[in-house]
Amino acid sequence: PAGKVDIFAHSHPKVTVHAHSLSFGGEGSGNGQFKEPAGVAVNDSTSLVEPGAGDVYVVDKGNDRVEYFSATGEYKGQFNGAAAPTGAFSDPEWIAVDDSTEVGDPSKGDVYVADDGHRVIDKFSATGVYIEQLTGMCEAEGATPPTCTESTFIPFEGGSSGLAVDPAGNLWVQLSGEDNARDLAEFSDTGSSLKIFSSLSSGCEEPGLAVDSGDNVYLDCLYDESRKVDPFTGATLAETTTAGGLPTDLAIES
Repeated sequence: PAGKVDIFAHSHPKVTVHAHSLSFGGEGSGNGQFKEPAGVAVNDSTSLVEPGAGDVYVVDKGNDRVEYFSATGEYKGQFNGAAAPTGAFSDPEWIAVDDSTEVGDPSKGDVYVADDGHRVIDKFSATGVYIEQLTGMCEAEGATPPTCTESTFIPFEGGSSGLAVDPAGNLWVQLSGEDNARDLAEFSDTGSSLKIFSSLSSGCEEPGLAVDSGDNVYLDCLYDESRKVDPFTGATLAETTTAGGLPTDLAIES
């Protein structure tokens, strides 16, 4: 239904069919309501001391905000990026939570939001406190944008079409380019450029990005296809055809 978010749970850990488990929200602009729900991300932590453990984050695109809920759908809060250098969100779309498995990772639980209207990616704490902003990438690996010492800065001119965080806490961004070309970029959790695969996803014009526990990257493609990509070389490892319909996003079963 319009304005509602459905969460699905596995009926068995070995079965790929999903059973409906929970729905929450409703159409509107009030707390816990949505005007145009877009990206969804979940904090996978089960820690009793982590503030956002189990929380569900929903990009409420039509209201230019992110709302977050408990694992049972209870409304907990919202944020709109107003503290970022570019100001409040404009056309936010994608979201990812740092579910890093690295012990002591200071960014664990942080939230990344693609603010496509401003062509930036903002980073927040689990409760929506602004931390930093990515406005582009560096041509050289290891350089930090936007200064990109001894390298060239490449702004996010075309916006993004997917965000994901790998087990090490690194951020992967699928970027839109000319003629539907897609660049794939990896950043450290401190904002340094790690890798860029240019025009990697030729034929994968649909939005959607995910990373599995082995650090493999998955892309949505046209005509019911998803593609598994080596994170070190950019080589295609496998292609999968789905049951039908154009894909709009990806998620990986942990």
